[in-house]
Amino acid sequence: MKDRILFSSIAAIIFVLKRNISYFESKNNHKLGIWIALIAILLMPMSALVEKGICDVDPYVVFVNSNAVEGSMFAVPLTVGTNVYRFTITSGAYTNWSLNDPYRPPNAGWYSGVKIYKNRPIKWTPDPNNSNIFYSTNADYVLGNTTIPFATYGEAQNNAMGVYIDIQLNEGEYVIFLSPDGKCGIVDDPNDTCGYGDNIGGMYVSVQIQCNFSTEPGIERCFGGLGTQCEGDAPYVPPFTQAPIGCFIYGWMSAGSILHDKCCLESGNTGYMCATGNKKTKVCRAEFFLATADVIGLRYWAQEFGPYPVGNKGDDTETNLTVPPGERVHKKYEPLCASKRCRVDEKGRTLIYGDPPFRYCICE
Repeated sequence: MKDRILFSSIAAIIFVLKRNISYFESKNNHKLGIWIALIAILLMPMSALVEKGICDVDPYVVFVNSNAVEGSMFAVPLTVGTNVYRFTITSGAYTNWSLNDPYRPPNAGWYSGVKIYKNRPIKWTPDPNNSNIFYSTNADYVLGNTTIPFATYGEAQNNAMGVYIDIQLNEGEYVIFLSPDGKCGIVDDPNDTCGYGDNIGGMYVSVQIQCNFSTEPGIERCFGGLGTQCEGDAPYVPPFTQAPIGCFIYGWMSAGSILHDKCCLESGNTGYMCATGNKKTKVCRAEFFLATADVIGLRYWAQEFGPYPVGNKGDDTETNLTVPPGERVHKKYEPLCASKRCRVDEKGRTLIYGDPPFRYCICE
């Protein structure tokens, strides 16, 4: 992390010197502002540079216990809704016989798969030769290996690891994962050797939504964010990250990035450093360097974008993007605050903090 902070600091210094662009309020303090920026970046505590970081979160995982006659359910979160869900076996295996059972057959083996029932309970059908034993039937899907036994846990696990299936689910729908076995009677007795009570092991199944965050001509995603759409390529800030479940992106936004994206849209993406990368025009140039100055001055905030499931058409660019309460903005762009103004003193005057290039007010 220290190497990354040092690299970012050096890169910021080189950028300011190379561009020789005034980010500040007047031409008179241009040179002074540059030196203040250089000294401040070098002396800034490491915590200040990383305080806006986002921690990665482990993906959602379902454990399918081979002892569970009722299986394991995954229900679509209400905040996520209709999507194509990818269910992937990440690890695990199970056997339907206790290792200490004297009647355990030589070919009992280990399995590494699950049956899947979509939006309905498990169907149990009696064994034609023994009406007291029931087997799960008519599953909607089968994931992994549920029929061929392997000699060891490791062999079974390696056989199915990484196997996946894509299933479309709508808001309020669910799937049930089941490790197949026979159960005794109408109500399973966990202590009966013909049921689930003596099973060992289980399967781990990860849940991921099939998303589309890509940069495509004519589609705007992560609109108003720093950098190129959802690519998270803006220098000096942490990269954008994907939510653990749901096609959301966690990224960064500033007043300058909002104005630059809007300018690019109005120019047909022909403006300065818009989609075409044009550097030979003055259109959108001021907005681009405002966004850069926002990064240098720590005038940006964490923002959630999306969702972006497969087939999405991007953001609604007509949405009025504003600076949230409590976030920093250059005084010049106070009207972009959601409240239309920054915090004021007892006389109603806007409170200004910091020195160039870190000057800001805080939106109410």
